[in-house]
Amino acid sequence: DADSGGGGSGAGGGGGSGRPQIDGVYYDYVTHIDINGDDVKVPLGFNKDDDPRQISRDFCTIHGVDLDLALKIEQHLRPMLDPVARAQRLERERLAASKRLKQIPSFK
Repeated sequence: DADSGGGGSGAGGGGGSGRPQIDGVYYDYVTHIDINGDDVKVPLGFNKDDDPRQISRDFCTIHGVDLDLALKIEQHLRPMLDPVARAQRLERERLAASKRLKQIPSFK
């Protein structure tokens, strides 16, 4: 089971006021996942440009939850995804990767 909690404003800016947080880290959204069926919910932070599949798999791995739950979490997170923001993030990551040093120079 997953409950949505708090949508935030866009990414960035002024200390994240008004944005939900977990352990001092600000997110666009925080949702709570019931991982054991016992009504004890674990918070899961999600930004609108995150990969829902990766976030859900990482969450299951960190909390020792069966990966079958990952698909349900991914389906819960998908409506929070902003496709434009996701595409912009992928492009930034692609550009950053292309600028990384590809060879180690050798000095004589």
